[in-house]
Amino acid sequence: MKSIYVLLVFTVVSTICFAQNDSYYFKNYQVQNGLSSNTITTILQDKKGFMWIGTRNGLNRFDGNTFKIFHNVLSDAQSLGSNSIFSLFEDDKEKLWVGTYSGIYLYDPQLERFSAFKLIPPGEARFIAGDKKNNIWIISNLTLYRYNQLNSTITSFKLDNDQTIALHVSDKGDVWTATTNSLIKHYNPETGKFKDYNIKELYEGNKLTPIEDLYPIGDSALLIACMNKVLLFNYKTSAIKNVFKNNSISNDVHVHKIFQQPDNEYWLGTENGIYIFNIKTFETKIVSKDYSNPYSITDNVVSTISRDKEGGIWVGTFFGGVNYYSKQYNSFKKYFPKPDKISLSGNIVHEICKDNYGNLWVGTEDAGLNRINLATGAITQFKADNKKGSISYRNIHGIVADGNELWIGTYEHGLDVMDLTTNKVIRHYDATNKPNSLASNFIISLFKTRSGDILVGTWNGLFKYNREEDNFTLMPFFNSHIQCIYEDENGTLWVGTYGDGVYYLNNQKNIKGRMEYSPGMPNGLINNYVNNLFEDREKNFWFCT
Repeated sequence: MKSIYVLLVFTVVSTICFAQNDSYYFKNYQVQNGLSSNTITTILQDKKGFMWIGTRNGLNRFDGNTFKIFHNVLSDAQSLGSNSIFSLFEDDKEKLWVGTYSGIYLYDPQLERFSAFKLIPPGEARFIAGDKKNNIWIISNLTLYRYNQLNSTITSFKLDNDQTIALHVSDKGDVWTATTNSLIKHYNPETGKFKDYNIKELYEGNKLTPIEDLYPIGDSALLIACMNKVLLFNYKTSAIKNVFKNNSISNDVHVHKIFQQPDNEYWLGTENGIYIFNIKTFETKIVSKDYSNPYSITDNVVSTISRDKEGGIWVGTFFGGVNYYSKQYNSFKKYFPKPDKISLSGNIVHEICKDNYGNLWVGTEDAGLNRINLATGAITQFKADNKKGSISYRNIHGIVADGNELWIGTYEHGLDVMDLTTNKVIRHYDATNKPNSLASNFIISLFKTRSGDILVGTWNGLFKYNREEDNFTLMPFFNSHIQCIYEDENGTLWVGTYGDGVYYLNNQKNIKGRMEYSPGMPNGLINNYVNNLFEDREKNFWFCT
């Protein structure tokens, strides 16, 4: 990004909105999953693929399934010197540096032991990072150190009446630091000296709180995270701007971590969730904890953010453990019940059907029927409340749309037909002993054929609805507990059953038969309990048993 680009950005008015948390799904790891503490301080993936997670109560190594915890053991001189972990770094030799409350410790992966780094005094090692010139930069006890790996020498950069409180080494190896007096310092490797930028003076006397993080943007600008604001600083022109100044919602924002994402996007770990900030448009979305959403971030105090080799994002929080975000797991929008919100009514979804009005109908086995407007995302619940026009029971199985009508099968409460123009049930069918009646009130599956016939799969056989007579005819060939119905392009009906395998029938071509499980039959079904079936684009049939 060139300096002229940053100047243009400064003229943009920032906007903010609360992100639809449903579009950011996280997988959470907490103490109950094996983590040593829910207070996360730092995260790193090593070159072997292990995720290392520093906490206030020990160091964790995660292999994707289980956590191995490293603690301080008073009687063991080769254990960690402290359980309070501040920083992690892996050098080019794949040696892990662990910054703790009482100094830096180097991890030996062969022996799984630790040794103290003794070239600097023991202290709070809050930052460790490496540049491109074989140097490792450290902030310990608010003093900046540079360790040269080639000659094993240490250089300290002590300041008069000031202390170093933040460090960032860019991907290009540029070293930036911040001090308690709001000095931003940029290291020049050619001269071995720092160039200073006094942010307090450049910000026109506005009150500044301590700097917590900084991040270079291109070759001309920095994002500077403070305890109450985020500044965009063009160090070539000295222009400086409060990113969220015009946003009443987030004018006072405490940022712990700046993390770069693709497409001009930066994730800011704050005391109020993740602020997703677009450096080009100045638009900001906030992803925060949603108590009714099991997939939301588990805590709003975001302390650290890290990326793994597969592009997954690991978000460490102060009270909620680790939250893992991956685009791979965010391809689908999730629908689930949310207390005190208009959402899906139940957890056990049995049937999904689309009508001609752009709606998706979702039948649940525990809480009735739902309609999702695919254009707006609005959800309407239909419950069995004994009112006129309501569905007859909360346990929904088969659903099929037929023009302006929706056929709704229930568990042991018969068959409803809803008028889609009024959303009211206008007909109901129960099983009776009379001719041309249903033989069971357990309606498991409903299907509309290519010729427009409505087929009703029940616990006692398959029935065809007679439109003119408004009654039903038993289809005797399918004499079983019906689970699913499908018609292929040749007009052959395929019917899965509970215990009798799969029946198929085509009267026009005089084809019929049955597929079943039989011991010793290599080409048969693996089970006779067929819950569903599917035909793929290659004309292969898949049977769910």
